[in-house]
Amino acid sequence: MRKKTLMIILLASAMPFIAMIAILFFVAPLQKEGLAQQRLTNAFTGISGYFEQTGVELLAQARALATGEVVSSCLLQADQLGFFDQTSMIESIVKQMTLVNLDYLVVTDPAGTVLAQGHEPTILGFSAISDSLIKFAVRGQEVHTLGVREIKGRSEALILAATPVWFRNRVVGAVEIGTIINENQLNALKGISAAELVLICEGVTKGSTVQGNIDQNILFLPNDVIQSNRLSGRSFRFASFPLNDISGAKVADILIGIGVTDIETIINNLTRTYALFAVFGIALAVTLIWGFVGKALKQIEYLSEGFSRVAGGELSVSVEIIEKDELGNLAKEFNSMAAALKDRKQVIIDHERMGILAQMAQKMVPRLTLPLDSINKNLSLLRNLNDRNIEPIYQSIASEANQLNRLAATFGELTGFSSVNIAPMDLGDLIREMQNEYDKEIQSGAMAIHLATPNVLINGDKKYLKRAFDIILENAFEASGPGGRVDFRVSIVRGFAVIEIADSGPGFSDLAKINLFAPFFTTKADGNGLSLIMARKIVLEHDGTIEIEDNVGGGALVRVTFKLAGLKV
Repeated sequence: MRKKTLMIILLASAMPFIAMIAILFFVAPLQKEGLAQQRLTNAFTGISGYFEQTGVELLAQARALATGEVVSSCLLQADQLGFFDQTSMIESIVKQMTLVNLDYLVVTDPAGTVLAQGHEPTILGFSAISDSLIKFAVRGQEVHTLGVREIKGRSEALILAATPVWFRNRVVGAVEIGTIINENQLNALKGISAAELVLICEGVTKGSTVQGNIDQNILFLPNDVIQSNRLSGRSFRFASFPLNDISGAKVADILIGIGVTDIETIINNLTRTYALFAVFGIALAVTLIWGFVGKALKQIEYLSEGFSRVAGGELSVSVEIIEKDELGNLAKEFNSMAAALKDRKQVIIDHERMGILAQMAQKMVPRLTLPLDSINKNLSLLRNLNDRNIEPIYQSIASEANQLNRLAATFGELTGFSSVNIAPMDLGDLIREMQNEYDKEIQSGAMAIHLATPNVLINGDKKYLKRAFDIILENAFEASGPGGRVDFRVSIVRGFAVIEIADSGPGFSDLAKINLFAPFFTTKADGNGLSLIMARKIVLEHDGTIEIEDNVGGGALVRVTFKLAGLKV
């Protein structure tokens, strides 16, 4: 009877572990697909950012062309006199297309009638008012988007930009330019996103980075389906994403394939580890059940429930500890393991995002630096000409170049973390230096710095920490606006240095709370969506945390924490 009872109790105790193994084998494939979906989404986000940035650059080129002497003077003559030197205009825009590597260029009058084309110079006089970009431009609006255009009898997917041509306070014409999304651009995007790419426009493959043949069924995937495929012996997940124009209409589909061999290896190893841990739990139950059935079985029940919840993806689980014995220690270790898994999962996600962004930055910096050097040198030459006629052009190009320079500088910082020197330092010294630097704001009442204790010892790099604080303060001052106030508070709470930066601005919107640290997300007209990413990367490099919330009494609050030096937390 006793043996039967013990066997029944043993079997009952072992069943949760067996259930956990079964659940694990069902959940693991879902975890694989979830991580693959996340990588695909991250790749598409990077690709969208590339198209957005290219559109901004094209818009700058369109502005320069619209303010050029030949185009603006010809359009003014056509508007005021009813005729103009059409040959001169066509020659000029054909030359411009060659100089700046454009594939599409149209100039229209205010009614949308085509006066000149760079890609097909002999076709003129038809109405382009049905073109959504021309429609925006002749109404005085600048716009850039993706679109499909007919070029030499073929439908092509392009990155487009259009701008009005102004004379005083009225529009005298419009300029629309574009560049075809070809295999060169797809290969550049492959380097940024680490993904294989196929562009499909109107059912026709326009470009591909895939070497060799690809399963034809994959080329026509619906937008909500992920399909597996093997390329060169590696596992890939493919998904199709729509590329839409400014009105939301689909322009083309981009097929993205990401390698998942590493994900499969990690999940398989994790599955084996959990399975071994479950087997160990069953063996432990066999050993302990002979000595104390009551409390031991209850503790095992709690542990089994905890394992099942962890296997189901709930990493915030905590197991109650009944006795301070072996099972109690196991429950304590389980709680530590679950907390560590939860923290590690978030760290992996954060580092993967930052890694993708750093790779993008590493690819983009040389692509931006060389053209910017050339632009800056040519701007210097233009400035030295002292010609009033080109001053507006100079100012327009200089403004756009400055934005690109700032973007290149931020990308450069993102790739420069190899020189971070983590060492014991006094955070109080850095705060006192910042008091001197922000003395003007402090004296005017726009800022207050509160240091709870004179010495706050942490492990860090003073230069990079100051950069992170300056970025957060810059955003706080911009949010507060004239007459606002920013509070910078430093305190010590339970072994951590806590830095709180609060402003009196409008606070974070719901959208900002979700996307504030997402690459290229910005609420500022001249922002690039990378400065707060930079600040967060610095904090993470120091094993710190950064959180955002609404400030009590209005405004926004950013909280940064670092472990104090020499303390075990």
